[in-house]
Parts: sequence; C-alpha cells; structure tokens
Amino acid sequence: MRWALASLLVCVSAFGADWKRGRHIYLHGAGTAIVNGSAELPAASLPCGSCHGPDGRGVSEGTIVPADVRWKALSRRYYDDATLRRAVTAGLDRMENRLSPVMPRYRMDDADLADLIAYLRRLGEAPDPGLSASEIAVATGAPAHAPLIRAYFDDINRAGGIYGRTLRLVEADEEAFAMLSGTGGDPDERMPVLAPFPSGAPSSASFFLYADLPTQALALTKAIDGPREVYVAHDHSEEARAAAEALSREGWTVRELDDCCKPDDILFLLGRVDPSALARRFEKLQQRPRVLFATPSVPADVTPEGLEELQAFATRHGLPRTNLPAQIASYATVKVFVEGLKRAGRELTREKLIAALEQLYRFPTGLTPPVTFNRNRRVGSDGYVVALSSPATP
Repeated sequence: MRWALASLLVCVSAFGADWKRGRHIYLHGAGTAIVNGSAELPAASLPCGSCHGPDGRGVSEGTIVPADVRWKALSRRYYDDATLRRAVTAGLDRMENRLSPVMPRYRMDDADLADLIAYLRRLGEAPDPGLSASEIAVATGAPAHAPLIRAYFDDINRAGGIYGRTLRLVEADEEAFAMLSGTGGDPDERMPVLAPFPSGAPSSASFFLYADLPTQALALTKAIDGPREVYVAHDHSEEARAAAEALSREGWTVRELDDCCKPDDILFLLGRVDPSALARRFEKLQQRPRVLFATPSVPADVTPEGLEELQAFATRHGLPRTNLPAQIASYATVKVFVEGLKRAGRELTREKLIAALEQLYRFPTGLTPPVTFNRNRRVGSDGYVVALSSPATP
C-alpha cells in the first residue's frame, strides 16, 4: 500500500514536469548532494552528468564504472519513476539494496526531482536536435562563409554523405545539430561549435582553429624590435577593438590606419581585413609599411597541395577569388568539422562529435598549422606571424 501511494505521488508530481529543466539539473545539479553517508555538498559540485556523462552512458574513472542511466538501460533493470526517485534520494536500488557508496544521495524538492526523472525518461531516446537518420542540419553564424560551406557539403553529399547522412546548411536561427562559426546558444544544449576564431561567449562544446584576436595581436608584438608603436587596420568588430585595447594595456601606442604609413612603420591587420585591398592602397600612395597579420593568410603552413586543393575547389564551384584569408579559414574549419563527423561514427550524437574533436591530434588541413584538440584544449593551433612582404601580393 505504501509503495502504491508513493508511485501515485510520483506520477502526480511528474505530471507537467519540465524535461528541459531536468536536463539542466542533470548537467548542473540542484539541491544538496550527500556523500559518504553524511558529508553535504552543493549538488552543483556533483551533478549526475559529471559521472554518468552528458549522454548517460557512464564515464569510467579507474575501477569505478558508473551505471548507464539512459532510459532503455534503466527500463531493462525494471526501474520506474518510484524506484528512480528512491535511487536518487535514498541511494537504494529497486530491490532496496544499497547502491555503490560512491553514488551520492540528493536532497531536492519534488518539482526538481520530477523534472530530473522526466529528463531521464528521454535520455538516450530522442535524437539530438538537427539530426535524423538521413540528414545532419548544420548552421553557420557567418553568412559570408555560407557559399563555401554549402559547396563543400554538396561535394560530401554527392559522395554519399557521412555514413549515409547528407549535410544540409541552415540559417543560424533554425534547429541545427552543430554550428560552423558563431555561438552555440544555450550551453545546456551542448551544440558543437567549430570556428576559426572565438567570438561571443564560447561554450564547453566550442572549438577554434586559432586563438582569439587579442591573443593573436599580442603574439604579433613578439616579432617587433624597436619602438612600441603600431598602426592598425581592422574590421570595426568588437573583437578587433578588444585587440587594440589589449595592445594599449601592454604599453603599445596604437594608431589608426589613416595616419599610416612610412617605410619603417608597423601595421597590424586585425580581424577580417582584405590584405589585397590594402596592398593596392599602399601601391597607389607609394607606401611601404611592414604589415603583420593577426588573421589567417598564406603562411608557410599552407602546403602547395593544400592551396591547390582550395583553388580547384573554388574554381569548380564558381566561388569568387576574393579575400583568400577568409576562404582559407572557412575551408579549413569545414574540413576539420567533417573529419570530426567521420571519426564520431555511425551512431552519431553531439557528445560523440565533441569527443571525436577532442581526440584530434596534429590533423593536417593543408592550409593551417596542424590542428590539435583535447578535453582541456579548445584552440587547435598556436598560430603564426605573417608578413606582407610585397605591397602587390598578399
């Protein structure tokens, strides 16, 4: 009778439960975690997802193998709402045997518990947003890169897609599995984001080919011997302004492009600046500054094969031959993204793509320094310093 009443109460409390709130609780905790029978900690320090993993499969650590808490695994062990409630709050399995001592007990209110259980019922069952058996929807936060990305996807799709799934480019505000450039929105969604440079507020699922612009600008100063004075040409973006401010904080005098240039002047290009347009300006004005890039260009890391591949790709798809640095960045980004999808395997999830990207080690794009990511490293390469040696040739 007592068990039946408890089941009824759980069913009532679960009615109208918010599984999206439950996902937040699963990933970030709610209430209090009780460990070793008595020690109390904020649940945020020991959320369910930290041990059972964002996908619920369990993250092994040494000899400790947390249980698979996806619903199909729980239902095979005959768990229901009432027994799950008891497992979470009392540390008892469905037969009322005590669970592993490393499993915390959680003290949380009924609404939070109902939300958590509602999410556990979905965990491992519903496909990730933007993913179906036949398609992967990918958004981009950089509309200017869309033609190149779409063309790359067309090539992949004509070759059979990724394990039978085609790639479709969608608008940034549409439901998508992943994003190329831009930001991933709600961090609870764990949308994988791959971009040339950090922007906005990166999430734990974001990966970048290069460091942010302020870091790159400061790296350029290491190539300068002489007065701590530079001119800057930038794209008026927030990142470019932040880069100029970072230089000022480090004691550099920063001057605008309009005041440039004499032969010994140093000019930094910050952000999406077309070096070929600047080269034409310098040629017209007969100026010969020393120009350094804080953006992808045509460094020694670009192999002849890589550049030939990009040029053949652009010709085949009728892409304009303007702003080569941006094309290099976009092409390398989508190339790394597709490699991650291939390594993630047929049973694709966002978490598997994130894990696959974390295992990339010195992946050669042919256009950038080799790309390396891991769980603690989200910037793929340390970058490089590039000089514009001729005013007519970027």
